[in-house]
Amino acid sequence: MSMRFGPAAVLATVAVSFGLAWVVSDEVKGQKKQGQAARPRDAVEDAQTPQAAAADRPEQQKSKHDRSNVFDATQSPPINPALNDQPKKGDILGFDFYRDPLNADKPMMTFQEVMKQDLAEKPKVMEMQRSCWRSATTSSRNSMPRPRCRAASRCASARRPGSRKA
Repeated sequence: MSMRFGPAAVLATVAVSFGLAWVVSDEVKGQKKQGQAARPRDAVEDAQTPQAAAADRPEQQKSKHDRSNVFDATQSPPINPALNDQPKKGDILGFDFYRDPLNADKPMMTFQEVMKQDLAEKPKVMEMQRSCWRSATTSSRNSMPRPRCRAASRCASARRPGSRKA
């Protein structure tokens, strides 16, 4: 004996299945939201989250003296008159990573001076790179190009086969 279901019964079964799935998914979402609200406070997360500190204590307030140039390395007075008899008058004229920007050519150089120098040298550097690239791409198939300029001799692609640079 074969049982045949009509289209109405199949449609009703599908509708009930989707309805049940929808209700269950809503309950799961509701449990997740409740679980997130009930989650305990995380001390590590609190410590890693930046928070503004109130600067209302007297020692946190910067005075006019704190903001003056007295603490600038170029303006500091000698700590002792005996320093005048010392070599370079006791001054440290070398590089100081606190004071000097990265890639400065001389001590006490400002970032603006470094930037101005880099921008002035940019066309020359770009032309050296172009000539290196041209010399590397204009070679024949079997041989590496000969260096045509000083920049090309430093270019990694301009090395001849068999020559190794350590």
